[in-house]
Amino acid sequence: MNTFTASKSGERPALVYITAQIYVEQRVDPGWRARAQALLNLMYNGFGSLIGYLACGWWFAACTHPAGTQWPVFWSGLAAGMAVVLVYFLAAYRGQRAGPAAKLTNQ
Repeated sequence: MNTFTASKSGERPALVYITAQIYVEQRVDPGWRARAQALLNLMYNGFGSLIGYLACGWWFAACTHPAGTQWPVFWSGLAAGMAVVLVYFLAAYRGQRAGPAAKLTNQ
């Protein structure tokens, strides 16, 4: 593995994690923010990792046959899963809410 590959694989998860933290910071009421950040951390480092590990293991086993692994099918399935998540995010995301903090920054 070269240095470029190693650095790129670390930047993508960090970008997603930081973006989620910024989203929580802007969208969650200050009284609930610590709880929301704890839940986000649990989902990234606990349940989310476990679910991803089990789902990927199941999909890999489904794509593996005695003749070998069907790599194009495996990677296409993962790409389709990410496309579903992207479509859900694009449909569900509503942007920054208009609240007291937004009013203060617009003055």
